[in-house]
Amino acid sequence: MTIEVIPVVPGSTKEQLSEREFVDYRSHREDIINWLLNLGKDPQTAEGYAQSTVKTRSFRMDQFYRWVWEEEDRYTTAVTHDHAD
Repeated sequence: MTIEVIPVVPGSTKEQLSEREFVDYRSHREDIINWLLNLGKDPQTAEGYAQSTVKTRSFRMDQFYRWVWEEEDRYTTAVTHDHAD
């Protein structure tokens, strides 16, 4: 499957990031989205999720990252279990 149909970095998120953070976040998101599309459902059989599922989840993950940035008062891609709790 292809990542082109999924917004990697939504506009509202891009506005919050410096150029360096944007490049880092885009790379991080591309890796995650590609993994979900190609392996996420069952890594042992290389079965990914449907594009519509990944699109929905990627928007939710983006919202979660923005929440983490607010909680931490800084940009990071290192989310923890404490963040999820």
